[in-house]
Amino acid sequence: RDVPELLGICTKRVGVVGDIHGELHALKDIIRALGFIDAFDHWSARDGTLVLTGDIGHGRHLQEVFDFIHRLATQAHRIGGRIVWTLGNHDLYVDREGGQRGKESVGYRLWPSIRESALHPERHPGLIVQAAYFEHDKLFVHGGILPNIVELAMRDRGSRDAQTVASWVNDALRRTLVDREPI
Repeated sequence: RDVPELLGICTKRVGVVGDIHGELHALKDIIRALGFIDAFDHWSARDGTLVLTGDIGHGRHLQEVFDFIHRLATQAHRIGGRIVWTLGNHDLYVDREGGQRGKESVGYRLWPSIRESALHPERHPGLIVQAAYFEHDKLFVHGGILPNIVELAMRDRGSRDAQTVASWVNDALRRTLVDREPI
């Protein structure tokens, strides 16, 4: 069987894409090849999960990528799918410093929306914004997890399994986002 035929009969799909860096056309090409969008850029993966492992928040077409992800997440939610965005270093860099072009950058202007998406997922159906995502016995992050993070999770939660580490990392992100004043 060819790939499009196999994708058509998949009942549960997980796709992973990282380091988008504002490249909207490349993102669309990749997720179309994975069977997550159709020729018209509409969600087509039914109850699939698309995991974006960071570094969306940097690059030439950042606003367009951000808008596309939100629109696609809404479509996915309507038919049981979702998009998970695990924040990367470039995504976090855009907050205070404003990314590479300071306060005039698109990233700086988008940060309040990114922060709000992470703190209030109920307001963004189909989109989950976290630091780490655990599903199907897999841990998805951008760039890996340092050993000291695993040790901190072990000390605080009494376990070093991937699901516990992901939960600890996400709680730490939420605490940080709550403690920091909005821009």
